[in-house]
Amino acid sequence: MWTRFDHLKYGIGWINCQVKDSTGNVIYNETPDTRRSNDVHDSWIRTEQRIPTPKNCTIKVIFDTNRILFVDELLIRPEHKDVIHCDGDKIMVNGYRVEK
Repeated sequence: MWTRFDHLKYGIGWINCQVKDSTGNVIYNETPDTRRSNDVHDSWIRTEQRIPTPKNCTIKVIFDTNRILFVDELLIRPEHKDVIHCDGDKIMVNGYRVEK
């Protein structure tokens, strides 16, 4: 997922990923640290998190921030599969813009 925060205000906020099984029990709860990402493009920060996804689970992503937050390319995909999106001359592979 790519995020961009209002850089004029202190703090960065938190992203929380939660997975519940089919009975509603939380089986995974993780808060990836966007500040540790080395993947930055202009003012956008890419955050990647591996999450378990058993059958019939529910995935919840929560953004807790005290500022304006932009989210782009929130992509949930199987670990060993690629997602390719073509739009005219633009190609996105797993959330990365590539040249044709």
